[in-house]
Amino acid sequence: MGIPLQKEQPDLGSAIEQWKKSTAVRELILANSEVSFAKQFAFILTDWLVIFGAAFLSQQFFNPLSYLAAVLIIATRQHALLILMHDGSHFRLSNNRLLNDLTSDFLTAFPFLGATSWYRRHHAAHHRHLNTDQDPDWARKIHLQEWQFPQSVFQMTKTFTKQVLIGGFEWVYLMVLMGIKVPETRTAKAIKALYYLGAFATIHWLNLWSELVLFWLVPLFFVFPSLQRFRSMTEHFGLERSHELKDARNTLSNPIETFCLSPHGTNFHLVHHLFPSVPHYKLRKVHEKLMTFPLYAEESHHNASYLFASTSVLRDLLDKPPKKES
Repeated sequence: MGIPLQKEQPDLGSAIEQWKKSTAVRELILANSEVSFAKQFAFILTDWLVIFGAAFLSQQFFNPLSYLAAVLIIATRQHALLILMHDGSHFRLSNNRLLNDLTSDFLTAFPFLGATSWYRRHHAAHHRHLNTDQDPDWARKIHLQEWQFPQSVFQMTKTFTKQVLIGGFEWVYLMVLMGIKVPETRTAKAIKALYYLGAFATIHWLNLWSELVLFWLVPLFFVFPSLQRFRSMTEHFGLERSHELKDARNTLSNPIETFCLSPHGTNFHLVHHLFPSVPHYKLRKVHEKLMTFPLYAEESHHNASYLFASTSVLRDLLDKPPKKES
């Protein structure tokens, strides 16, 4: 049993800490923190197969609609692969750390000009100092108008128009900047150099330059940034942030929203922040178990959808019209 919620309790933060350390919660998390490399590799392989399949079908039946569909689908899987890189940054792809990082780098980070080690250092600070000036994600965003919520439909439209036009270039700039700021060993640099030499040699040998542009760079530059931006907005913004259970949200998204906007368990972002040892494919199960604890059930922030329900994330993020006086 969990520690019941006492609304008159003066220090809710202390109650949450006690609840997280309770025997029942600790046993639940321990039982769901085991990692299966076979499962994680299957998720990565599936995402890549969808990318290649969408590109192949678009080429076979090429027309503007089939190409547009391919670009949209590929962008969702690019986003999905980076979510799996996020699991890799938490050593949640494999219990073997070398295998974890090689898999994460070669299949989910290097294709995006990134590196798991860079992201891990950045992301660890995000977890340690969530939603404070020491959180690099928060500090970079919170003073910008485009990250102020709730905001108008006009402001959000302006933001996403900018993402479509220049978001990919901002991504490349960020990856280059991270590469300069985060030191790497000579071995890491050599591995990355061999990866890119091998990749470009293969592309040149098979004459796949046009396919690289059409089915990788176009989705990456013009669609993926908007998916990334929307997902980032929905994780920690438009929230009360009065205590740890309201510092992030869970979104009970439908299958279409999950595929397009929140792959690999990112819709259970609050659960992830509470218990980052849980791999993505167990987050829903853990959330359902946590809902049996009154403190979590009553105090955590949940939305029924990203876009469509009356309690959607979008309603949290947008200015609400004033109530009409009766």
